[in-house]
Amino acid sequence: MDVPFALEVESDGVRPPAESRLEFSRMEFDAPFAGVAFDFDLVRVSGLFYQGRWDGEGVLTEGDGVAPPQSRPVDLEGDLYGLRAAVEWPLVRYRSEGFEASLGPEFGLLWVHQDLEPIPGAVRQFDEDPDAMAGSLGPRLRVKAVLGRVEFFAEGSAAYWFDSLKGRAVEAAVGIGWRY
Repeated sequence: MDVPFALEVESDGVRPPAESRLEFSRMEFDAPFAGVAFDFDLVRVSGLFYQGRWDGEGVLTEGDGVAPPQSRPVDLEGDLYGLRAAVEWPLVRYRSEGFEASLGPEFGLLWVHQDLEPIPGAVRQFDEDPDAMAGSLGPRLRVKAVLGRVEFFAEGSAAYWFDSLKGRAVEAAVGIGWRY
């Protein structure tokens, strides 16, 4: 995932400004979620809240304003939480007694708040906790077993995220639902 960099600049007004730049090269989320979905046959609207941890890798570049900046790889981690809303169009759908499967495009909006834990050995720590907003577009596959009002489902998607978070996102979920 191509995540925007963080930047810290510090100066006392006399010496040249010292700069720290952090660029993320990889980021993974591990966040349980709770959500609600409304299936109107033609479209499916869903929303969820998630909270968990993230970890990643990046490059930290630090300079004192005089000597050339030095770069080194760093491991990153922290807490995260956020909201996601999506609209899915089940383009291909198969239904039989007690079983259902669908495949179709899904468009989603995602808001993420991340807390960055201190980076070992960094001269200056990054004190901001970034928020990010992104959109996603990609195929979603859903398989359901229906027993009366209870449904058991498994679903997965491989979406492309765009805007402030960029890259491929792979999701998988299993769960139990209640039909009204």
